[in-house]
Amino acid sequence: MKESEGLYRTFRFLKKALLGLAVVLIGLLLFGYFLFMRHVDAPKAWASAARELQGGMLHYGEKVQRQAKVFIRRPSDYYRSANGMLYATNDRIIFVGVAPGSKLENEDAPPVIVSQEFPNDTLLSMKPGRLYFMTAHGVRVSHPGVPGGGFAAVGSAGPALD
Repeated sequence: MKESEGLYRTFRFLKKALLGLAVVLIGLLLFGYFLFMRHVDAPKAWASAARELQGGMLHYGEKVQRQAKVFIRRPSDYYRSANGMLYATNDRIIFVGVAPGSKLENEDAPPVIVSQEFPNDTLLSMKPGRLYFMTAHGVRVSHPGVPGGGFAAVGSAGPALD
């Protein structure tokens, strides 16, 4: 056996091991995507968001100036998105959406409403850009003392986020 033959076998083994590991990781990602990727029906989520907003969420004298159809993904629930609406009023920015359902809950159960508010003042920071591993156009909103949020535009609703 030559000296280089042992080195060749080692590199061949490492190459096969790395390719096998890459195939396993890609398989796990695809499995997670197809098994856990459940969306809330977007038209129902948008209608629920509009009902929730009109049902008393606005303050007296507050008017909606802009709105955009968006979705969010929480780090603990990355494969499932919550569809909803992002409203810009003269007082604040409000996200109202519907959380994705669970396979274990009853079909007749009411939707779980998710809402997030950001005061509209000089400390509010909005940074447009790509979200979720560069797959969606959106905006990151942050305000001191309030947990920030990343809101991605649904389909062609990107220009509404400006």
